[in-house]
Amino acid sequence: MYNSLRGRISELGADYCAIDVGGVEYLLTLSAAAVGTVSLNQECRILVYLHHKEDQLKLFGFADKAEREIFLQLLKVSGVGPSLGMKIISGIPGGELRTAIEGGDVSRLSAIPGLGKKSAQKIILALQGSLVPQESGSPGPEAELAEALVAMGFERSAALKALRQVAELHKGESTPGEELLIREAIVALSKGGAG
Repeated sequence: MYNSLRGRISELGADYCAIDVGGVEYLLTLSAAAVGTVSLNQECRILVYLHHKEDQLKLFGFADKAEREIFLQLLKVSGVGPSLGMKIISGIPGGELRTAIEGGDVSRLSAIPGLGKKSAQKIILALQGSLVPQESGSPGPEAELAEALVAMGFERSAALKALRQVAELHKGESTPGEELLIREAIVALSKGGAG
């Protein structure tokens, strides 16, 4: 798997570039943010994702790790391929995209050309609660515990909501154990209190 390419930008277009890496030119489809970070004949490093189908290999380039991470999360959603994923991250800046998904803002997402209302709803359902802001550096304790609940068959967004509700109930106490939080979250999920 390629992580990044370092070389000279030999060609630049509205949504792509060619990068010369040691005499080999690679053609990359770039996000709107990535296009803004490079210029012709500039030496640079571009974070990439290699998508392969049986008949082609295609490289996608990103402005930073956070943008690539959102793109990879979008690819996990049924019906979202790399081309649509690039349209989405190019249509809404990363922080705003996270806010739209977390807030269930269907109209904001469906304003992206090529993304209909049903697809926007599907993305929100699949990713709500799973996009951790990059500023925090790493997922919070609720996100880690939610993975255990997802492994038990609960939906991620419902699991996160239940864990946050349970953590709020124990606010002010000495740090409650993970087992207690998981147990109470399962009870809440079973009653449908977090759905």
